[in-house]
Amino acid sequence: MPNALDIGPFLIQTEWIAAGAALLIAYIIIFYIFFQEEKNHYSPVLSNGFILFLLTYQGSTLLFHPSAALTDPLAMLSFPADWKGWLLSWLILLVFLYYSAEKRSLSYGKLLRLSIALYTLSFFLFGFLLRFTGFELSIAYLLYMFLHLIGFWGMVPKVQIRVLCIVLLLFSLGAGILNELFTMRTFFVYLPAWPFYITAAACLTGAAVTFFTKEADRSHGS
Repeated sequence: MPNALDIGPFLIQTEWIAAGAALLIAYIIIFYIFFQEEKNHYSPVLSNGFILFLLTYQGSTLLFHPSAALTDPLAMLSFPADWKGWLLSWLILLVFLYYSAEKRSLSYGKLLRLSIALYTLSFFLFGFLLRFTGFELSIAYLLYMFLHLIGFWGMVPKVQIRVLCIVLLLFSLGAGILNELFTMRTFFVYLPAWPFYITAAACLTGAAVTFFTKEADRSHGS
């Protein structure tokens, strides 16, 4: 399969097709198998969040590389942005999820959990589908895929917030180490290791806060 398809004036990367297929399959698996009860209330928010993420990611070229975007505006639609646009998109997505949770009286924690589950499963399926585009999967990339699969399974059980924080902590540490040791791609961008370490630190803090808060409640109750 060629690396890109010509559709009129647009050049569509086959990776985008693989990513779209992976996201669709992951969405069906999550909301029709594992989280059926949450489908009606939470899936519309995540769908809107994905659209916002995509628009922010593609439009971030105008913010971080204005000269390139203004020289060839169609390039913003045909080629992905860099890691700065990726992180900005995640930040805006988190704000959107918080706003939606407050507006619709939903659980922000569950929205985060579903978002992480959708992301990690999509990436695993994306790596699997890349084989059909002629992409050779290295041992390091297979480990990266396996790590995302573990991260997904960690989001599936209905467990305490502290346990979810620990799972995400281990996932972030593993992803950070792999990104330092090898040249790893997260979907379309090469991410530095430090965002994963920041996420790990936040998860460690969250796990500690929930632990000591629970211990304090036990002390008051005894």
